[in-house]
Amino acid sequence: MKIVYLSNFFNHHQKPLSDALYEKTYHQYMFVETKPMPESFKKTGYTEYLEPYVNRYTNETKEYIDGEILNADAVICGEAPAIMIRERARLGRLIFKDDERRYKALIKYLKWPVYTYDSLIYNKGYLLSASAYGSRDYVLSGMKPDHCFKWGYFTELRKYDDVEGLMNKKSRESKLSILWACRLIGWKHPEMAVELARRLKADGVDFELKMAGRGDKEEYIKGLITKYGLDDVVKFVGPQKQERLRDLMEESQIFLATSDQNEGWGATVNESMNSGCAVVASHAIGAVPFLIEDGKSGLVFKSKNVDSMYERVKWLIEHPDSIQELGKEAYYTVRDVWNADVASSNLLNLVDSLKQGVKPNIPYGPCSKAEIFNHTYYNRVITEK
Repeated sequence: MKIVYLSNFFNHHQKPLSDALYEKTYHQYMFVETKPMPESFKKTGYTEYLEPYVNRYTNETKEYIDGEILNADAVICGEAPAIMIRERARLGRLIFKDDERRYKALIKYLKWPVYTYDSLIYNKGYLLSASAYGSRDYVLSGMKPDHCFKWGYFTELRKYDDVEGLMNKKSRESKLSILWACRLIGWKHPEMAVELARRLKADGVDFELKMAGRGDKEEYIKGLITKYGLDDVVKFVGPQKQERLRDLMEESQIFLATSDQNEGWGATVNESMNSGCAVVASHAIGAVPFLIEDGKSGLVFKSKNVDSMYERVKWLIEHPDSIQELGKEAYYTVRDVWNADVASSNLLNLVDSLKQGVKPNIPYGPCSKAEIFNHTYYNRVITEK
């Protein structure tokens, strides 16, 4: 089976899935870059990979790649121009749109005509929704609800021979260990982590919060830490290479994910769950409704609401056994379901089913039918308790 994936540039987020598809298609998988990696990404630690399945779309390679796009069994269009699959769509050949959300903010609605034009192409195919909220946006644009399937970012999977040992190592720390790791920008809301630290210190909780990242709010966040007298409990560790970041997750008991609706997916949610953290996450992060079952594999709080976040963390502090229980279930969720190996197998099964004209039989996880969530998802979480 030949699969072609179109995107802007190849990076570590796509590598686990691409490696798996390359092997499972017996090397009949191609990743097409439409542009080189920007220097700004390299400076933040992104690595350029030279993989045999990666091809750059240029004037010299255009004719060859256009032929591969036209004749593949399936084409997945990520961050690439819709015009690249226009002819394939016209011929009724299988296409998937891999996307997070279209309408994160009002400005996106103002671009509706542009999206409507693209939808004339994408709606001939199917959506791989890399956000629990993506299917709603595409249905608003005219896609059929039963053409929407769950998808995501599939980060490096770490498997542990001794999960209990990992959890026990975390619990032996002398104080509660909390990690926040993201770019220090507005919609990631690093100030919420600082406010949590301020409240926990006032409560007399013995803890340490580590903050990893870089961004335009760095000096502001450092200023808040000093202003509130938190230098003894908040450790700012700056940007970290991917391997070291995963190590920090393995050392932490609780992981905070505070982004708002602008976080299409949120790969640190996968990674921290894979590392056995009890994740306390904003409901508006795209990965959260797919990956976290509230109270079982993590805890969900109302986006941008400090009180809601604080209440969930305080509950964990008052129920310390739950930190390990949530952490283990989080690990199993990623190890057994939300990973590149399962996603690649499910994708090939989905392609096979659609080409044969039979109903896909993937009950849960990647490539299962996507529900139509809206931004009141948090109210649903609370109601179902």
